[in-house]
Amino acid sequence: NGTFSSPYIGTLVGSMTWSGTKYIGGDITVDNEKLTISAGSKIIFLNTMADLRIVTTGQLEVKGTSTSGVTFTADFDNDGRYGEAGEYWGNILFTSTAASSVSYSTIEFGVKTEAGPTGIGGGISISSTSVTVNNVIIRNCTANKGGAIHIGASKSPVLSRVLVYNCVAQEGGAIYIAAGASPTISNCILRKNQSSSASLSGGAIVSYGSSAKIINCTVVQNTAATTSGQSMRLDNSPGMLIINTI
Repeated sequence: NGTFSSPYIGTLVGSMTWSGTKYIGGDITVDNEKLTISAGSKIIFLNTMADLRIVTTGQLEVKGTSTSGVTFTADFDNDGRYGEAGEYWGNILFTSTAASSVSYSTIEFGVKTEAGPTGIGGGISISSTSVTVNNVIIRNCTANKGGAIHIGASKSPVLSRVLVYNCVAQEGGAIYIAAGASPTISNCILRKNQSSSASLSGGAIVSYGSSAKIINCTVVQNTAATTSGQSMRLDNSPGMLIINTI
């Protein structure tokens, strides 16, 4: 029932709205329904491998407001101190063909470092047709690719007013953009993120063959273990545009 002693786990069997504090004990799958999360909600994960998975034709609408945001975090002992040692969860994964949106939210302590293709997007992994993320903070997340956000091949999400800081990945400390993707990233701040690999780079952004548009953004104080690509690595991405950006 979504309490600490009886957390949610499994697949929705009808559209659902979460309000207040809800606890998650394992993967939540939204496969052909709509999950709505109301302003002011806290979604607290109790399992290091738990993901919120929006798949098939499922939809997620996170309806935070400027005065009442939504938080996704981890707190295994329910002491109100989030992200203590060993307290982390998976990510929000979009593979659905339907539109979803995340607004006025904080996503923190997501970790996706398992081997193989699932180790992507410490906060959000977007391999979906239409996803909008606006007025969101993503912090203290870790992945192999895309410490905060992974944008899948040929996808075109819209990211606006997103603050990403203190996220780490082997490549793309903040955002990893795969081949053929064409996201619009505007009015965002990417700060103090890190590429941790000795052979890879992209402290904030890695683009592999994308046509991303980065508009009115600030990319600052990001680092890489290599001497190049401290801020961005643009690999085979002649269609990428960086406009009015610091």
